[in-house]
Amino acid sequence: MLKICQIILICCIPMLVGKTLTGQELNAYITGYMEWDNYVYYQRPSAIEKEITDKETLLKAQKELGLLPGKSFNILIENGDLDASVLIEKLARCWQLYRNENQYSLSVTYTGDKEKGKDAMIPFFSLMGDECVAKLEKELANKDGFPEYIRLERVNELDIYTVCVKMPGQYEKEREYIVALNGVWEGQKVCWQYVTFPSAGGHDTFGSPFSSYFTASMDINYDCCSDLFIHEGYSSGSGGSWTVYRGIIWKEESGEFIWYDSFPAYVSDTEFTKQRMIKNYSMGVFEEHILEYKVVDGEYVVARELAWIDDTLSYYEMGVLVKEYDTTDMSFEDICALYPDLDYWRRG
Repeated sequence: MLKICQIILICCIPMLVGKTLTGQELNAYITGYMEWDNYVYYQRPSAIEKEITDKETLLKAQKELGLLPGKSFNILIENGDLDASVLIEKLARCWQLYRNENQYSLSVTYTGDKEKGKDAMIPFFSLMGDECVAKLEKELANKDGFPEYIRLERVNELDIYTVCVKMPGQYEKEREYIVALNGVWEGQKVCWQYVTFPSAGGHDTFGSPFSSYFTASMDINYDCCSDLFIHEGYSSGSGGSWTVYRGIIWKEESGEFIWYDSFPAYVSDTEFTKQRMIKNYSMGVFEEHILEYKVVDGEYVVARELAWIDDTLSYYEMGVLVKEYDTTDMSFEDICALYPDLDYWRRG
């Protein structure tokens, strides 16, 4: 890990020439320009997953919460008829003891019968503060949904309480997140701020539902302030495979967190050192697209695009067609060489 940080520091130094930064600012700069793939691989928080299907598995989970102090846990509730009061007490104790540890998390996911979901999950609201609970209960009443997923996590000095609400009668992927934030961020006090945003539907592609969800500190809009970068999960289909992200940005002037609606949800490659995101997708056998997302006036836009349809390659800048190529007699290597920094074509 030290070697990676040294490499990142060397890469970032040219950007910092002529600017004097405090230790906190330098750390934010380094973190902000880390490649996200490396971050996920080396620092992604791990958690012990316990599935609760009956009284025996419930007792085992309660016991392990006491035997493994300081470990993050993902609890999956499959049986909504069980009395989880002792489990909630143990989770609350763990949170109070270890909540100050960066990347510590506890989460509860309901995977049982939808009809019993609300009654099974509402008691877990007691893990959060009274003000937070009042807000969440009001939101649930307005939406007529139930909390399918509850997550408590610590990022730096900030407590993050996340609830994913499943709307009745909606498609499986149509969910909404309510995030409550309390603590300190960038040296400023954050007192129960709330951010709501839609699910991109990427949490249940691999593994158990929401098993890939977590939040990290990352400068995602390149304003030298750390933001909340959310790894929701993965998504795949006939058009390709992507990692699904959401973003909440920090507004230093107002001391507020804001839902970053323009951040691309489905990403093939994250390239923070180049201040861009890449998405590759196809539409059938003879159509493939490469999109480069960059920040313009504070918002992510498709800055450049390559569209290879049948035997024509089209190059766009800011949505405007710049040049077309007839690729009928061109080799694949020659096509890749036209725009080498956008060479994300599928191989094999």
